Amino acid sequence: MKKIIFLLVLALVLSCKQQKKEVKTEITAKELTVEEKAQYSTLKNEAWKLYESKDYLQSAKKYSEAFGVSGYHGNTSDMYNAACSWALIKEVDSAFVHLLRIAERGDYTNYNHITTDSVKHHIKVT
Repeated sequence: MKKIIFLLVLALVLSCKQQKKEVKTEITAKELTVEEKAQYSTLKNEAWKLYESKDYLQSAKKYSEAFGVSGYHGNTSDMYNAACSWALIKEVDSAFVHLLRIAERGDYTNYNHITTDSVKHHIKVT
């Protein structure tokens, strides 16, 4: 069941990437100020340190704070890490929100990581 859900999310990511090439959008990301970029970088680094220390709840919250600064136009690798943090505290809906944002953007480039990441450490679906 876990692998099926993972494959569905992966298929969604790949199909969204394909569609993004075909459809032009009027929505553009705002350019961040130097201060906003610095704040985003500081917050996401703090989030990663919290993740590494296994404080997944605080990590997830810190990632959310960083994305708020960037208008939710953060780095897709950071979004993936946020999804992992949410998944590890069993907040599956929040984890999928970040995965869907990655899929909508269609520019996640670390496919090797997402396809080999250990599912048992993330979302447990029964």
